[in-house]
Amino acid sequence: YVLNGAKMWITGAASADWGLVFARTGAPGDRGGISCFIVDGNAKGLSTKPIPVIRSYAPYELHLDQVEVPVENLLGKEGGGFQLCEKWLV
Repeated sequence: YVLNGAKMWITGAASADWGLVFARTGAPGDRGGISCFIVDGNAKGLSTKPIPVIRSYAPYELHLDQVEVPVENLLGKEGGGFQLCEKWLV
């Protein structure tokens, strides 16, 4: 898999060894078109930028530019990310 995109307000992203990234792998508007990936914090093409705030936490902007993720790092099945997210957020 190759991931591209950005996400804001990720607390502590610069110091994370790995993270979960939910990305579209199917057609837009299809809940089954979202997959969950385990992404290495040192992956080539992954970068962070601090968001300046006056708070005790450290939010970051996360950028993925052609980040290659091995098939083994797909969490669950392809297209099953939305269901995982629903399960975890309940």
